[in-house]
Amino acid sequence: MQAVHRTGGPAATPSQTVGGRRLSIDDTFALYDAPLEVPNQEIRPATASHTMGPFLDAYVTQRISTSTIDRAVSDGMDIEVQGVYPTHASQLFKGATELVSPQAGRPEKLFNVIRPGYLLAPNTSAVAPSDNGNKLVVVVPPGRDYIMHNASLIRHYLASRGVSADRLKSIVRYPIAEDRIADWTRLGHVISAGDRVLIGYVNEIVQRFVGWGGRISDVHDDEFYTAIRIVIPGGKEVCALGVKFSYWGCIAGRLAAAVQAFGASELIYAGKLGALSSPDDVYSRTFVPSSFLVCSESMRLLRKDAAPPNGLVSMYPELDSGTHMSVATVLEEDHPQRRQASGYAVTTIDNEIAQIAQAITDRQRNRGMWFSAIHFATDYLWGPDETVDRTTPCLANNRTSQALRLKAEALETVAQLLFRYYREANLIDNL
Repeated sequence: MQAVHRTGGPAATPSQTVGGRRLSIDDTFALYDAPLEVPNQEIRPATASHTMGPFLDAYVTQRISTSTIDRAVSDGMDIEVQGVYPTHASQLFKGATELVSPQAGRPEKLFNVIRPGYLLAPNTSAVAPSDNGNKLVVVVPPGRDYIMHNASLIRHYLASRGVSADRLKSIVRYPIAEDRIADWTRLGHVISAGDRVLIGYVNEIVQRFVGWGGRISDVHDDEFYTAIRIVIPGGKEVCALGVKFSYWGCIAGRLAAAVQAFGASELIYAGKLGALSSPDDVYSRTFVPSSFLVCSESMRLLRKDAAPPNGLVSMYPELDSGTHMSVATVLEEDHPQRRQASGYAVTTIDNEIAQIAQAITDRQRNRGMWFSAIHFATDYLWGPDETVDRTTPCLANNRTSQALRLKAEALETVAQLLFRYYREANLIDNL
């Protein structure tokens, strides 16, 4: 197992500033003690019955650095996926060279910008100690689901090139870094007791709130978060929490449980998802789930009457979209899984929403924090008896001018509903 070891980081590397405190090298290394290798068989490969149909390969190649992987394959390098926060990599991988920055992407994007980075690192594998060559290390922000997602993308791409999956030598998680992510990112410095927290499309929604009379009262910005406190006309204050790293899947649940532990009264997640209802719902329907299904090693159903109190469903019952399912990776979304979802009357799918609802419920028994999700669909999961309509927007073509226009319209609707909710609803205040 190609795990990180204390000897891997140069002692002269300066410490980082995190939430106003210096994170020492020893602190950083402690996060990566007790590595856990993910067996290859845990990564579910995509099948020929994938719901994305002919768009799957295009989706995969857009999400990874194919040129960097091609170079590694051509040079005979081993490839590793490591669940290491990318800005920690310089301390943990001695002699490594950054090939692809974890912050590469659209410059206008403010949040969810820390993605996987690609490093060229010395190959010190105990299996081949005489090998003085290099290896490609893909450093992925911690979280089992996000690591599995990225590993599945890389393995799929290798297979599409006729390269053995064995070239992906190891997939390593660091449970301490995952378990303590709210601590080492200093989330407690951002959230206050009683906060009504908004996550997801924070920048886009805040801009609209300001245009409709909202007043920004405070902004906190650090390496990991930007918290914008905005007062809605009528006196309601919202803590719009922009998260700079990807909080894919189970990490979203950990952050939500921490937000609850810090005393927040409500969490609302405004984002995007996939629809199982109808291709006509893509970008045209607003979904507010009321029950939640986590699909991982086992199925965990959280019914409406057992879920956290849902303010948006209470105010907008006509938007109640029923059961939502969250899965670890996109590549596992095939027809058998879709049939399984249909057995639970699932309407929508993503990687976070049900994880958040379940994490809040697991932590609290007094139903102390409210939770709502309000999303629009960016894609439709095609069933086995359906023919993929290439004109329907999907995850592989969501940057076209048409898709961006439809997205802006969907966001406008979501923002209007939230603005009214924060302005008029007294549900939280009356608890």
